[in-house]
Amino acid sequence: MTTSSLPLADRVLIPDTLLSAKTNADLELWEATWTPTSAASLLQELQARNDLYVERFVRRNVSKAKFREWQKENPRTFTTAREQQHLKTAPMRPE
Repeated sequence: MTTSSLPLADRVLIPDTLLSAKTNADLELWEATWTPTSAASLLQELQARNDLYVERFVRRNVSKAKFREWQKENPRTFTTAREQQHLKTAPMRPE
């Protein structure tokens, strides 16, 4: 379970077009053709993408307990369209 101090609506949505950029050329093309898809600025979307990659790196390279500790110290400020879709369709779990 991911803990975050921000509600889902206040998190920066990382566009799928930015997530699919794999090379520097792809990233430059995305920046050149960027149009706002949410209230976030271009820099906020780029920072959110960077934060996602940092989170993935930490998750792969530390134990589960250390990752949970890291999550508490570094709450998520971003989300992806895939995560939002999953939250809409996933059944509610009892707390």
